[in-house]
This record gives sequence, structure tokens and C-alpha cells, in this order.
Amino acid sequence: MKKFAVLILILFTGISAFADVQCDKCSDIMSSMYYNRAALYNVLNLTPDQVKCKDVIDKKRYEALKEQSIQLEQEKYVLSKLTSGNASKNAVKKQQKVIKNIEKCMNQTGKKFDKEFKTVLNSDQKSKLNTIRKIQRKDLKNCRKNKRLYKQDKNLRPFGVYETEQTSLCPVHKKWHIFGIKHKK
Repeated sequence: MKKFAVLILILFTGISAFADVQCDKCSDIMSSMYYNRAALYNVLNLTPDQVKCKDVIDKKRYEALKEQSIQLEQEKYVLSKLTSGNASKNAVKKQQKVIKNIEKCMNQTGKKFDKEFKTVLNSDQKSKLNTIRKIQRKDLKNCRKNKRLYKQDKNLRPFGVYETEQTSLCPVHKKWHIFGIKHKK
């Protein structure tokens, strides 16, 4: 019961201070999304009728996503307060689950409006859009692959720092061995 009361206090005291910061983040996210989509529309060479339909669809998209992004930022704020406080692991996991569900809902909303936008395009524009999306997925895949490839090994020791003498030096002549090859006793 105490944890529930603490959560309610965090919500009521933190949202007023959070509102100004949260609005800036939401506007930044929305503006970056707008510019990314504007570049995509520029590549597709839309006709004036398609531009009108696109504007209506985008207006609906941004209204729906704005509400969800505000909710997402509020839930992330609550999660940060829970992790900085003495909340239980179960409460933190529940909050992470709520955030994950909101993100999933945002993705579904975006896909719904993308599908609606595809109905406006002709076949050439659809093929161009599919190739652009394919290239984006490929770039994302390569980025993730490189991130995993260059991830630092936790077991590697820093340069110039030696382990204890018993495990790293040969007991026979007190020198380092290449590739861990040791003498027979």
C-alpha cells in the first residue's frame, strides 16, 4: 500500500515539473518524424491530388501519435522516478511492460497510416517506396551487426594491466606465453 501511495505522489508532484520538458521532447520527435517523411514524399514525386490526401493522412497520423508520445514520455518519467527511488523490481518490470505496450501501439498506429498512404500511390511509387524501405531495413541491419561486432569484450583486460602472476606468467621461466600455450612440467 505504501508503494502505491508513493507512486501516486510521484505522479502528482512530478507531472507539473515534467510538462515543460516533455513538450519539448515531443515536439522534437514530431519535427524529426515530419522531416523524415517529407524527404520520403519528395522522392516519390507525388501529384497534387496525392499531396492533398497525404496531408489529410499525415494530420491524422500526427494527432494520434502526439497523444501516444505524450503518454509514453509520462510513463518513462514514472519509470525513471521508480528506478531512482526504492521501488520493487516487480513495480519496475510492470512499468517497463506498460512502456513496451505503448511503443507497440505507436508502431501499429504508424503501420495503419502507412497502409492508408499506400492506397494513394500508383504502382511505380509503391515499388519506389518498397525499395526505399528495403534499403532502410538493410542499413539498420548493418548498423546492428556492426554494433554487435565492435562491442567490447568484458573479459579483455586494459592495455598495460596485468593479471596475477600465477595465472598469466609461466611458472618455469616467469615470461608471458603467446596464445596461452604453457610448458609441460
